[in-house]
Amino acid sequence: MVAGLDVSGIVSAHARIGRGNETSESPRFKKCCQNMLRLPTYVLITPARNEAEYIELTLKSVVAQTVLPLKWVIVSDGSTDGTDDIVKKYLAGHPWIELIRMPERQERHFAGKVHAFNAGYAKVADLPYEVIGNLDGDVSFDEKYFDFLLRKFAENPQLGVGGTPFREGSSQYDYRFTSIEHVSGQCQ
Repeated sequence: MVAGLDVSGIVSAHARIGRGNETSESPRFKKCCQNMLRLPTYVLITPARNEAEYIELTLKSVVAQTVLPLKWVIVSDGSTDGTDDIVKKYLAGHPWIELIRMPERQERHFAGKVHAFNAGYAKVADLPYEVIGNLDGDVSFDEKYFDFLLRKFAENPQLGVGGTPFREGSSQYDYRFTSIEHVSGQCQ
């Protein structure tokens, strides 16, 4: 049998590698395939309020990922600056992206972000995902960002929350504030 993966990422049982009678149970096979983790499935929710200046960078970053989410719900929290129009440009070519519009409101407060997140969560609650990400609408990152985060969850099944430090311009996140109860970054 030839070594290979099926679409779910499961290694074929007793696949032959190299010479001789090596199978999927041999130490050499296990060493060869240790980087072939099955990454968890994920969904994203982005509460966004008046992010027209940055949301396209976030959209470009997510659609370029090497591991795409099952669904990405962008919740416009009463945006009045054209955020919705920018997101709508991506909907036709990316059916896994959904835009929800919350009513406009005058005041800006954290409870609005919570309500927006909950509206997005209602749209993904019945999907078969293993990881949910709360992604800011004003960030950009490289194409392997979610691959990196998901690998951390695959490598450590007890991991409950993950994130990464971030850079803004020339300043880097200050690690002195890191603790077991703190998760940094644009996606938690």
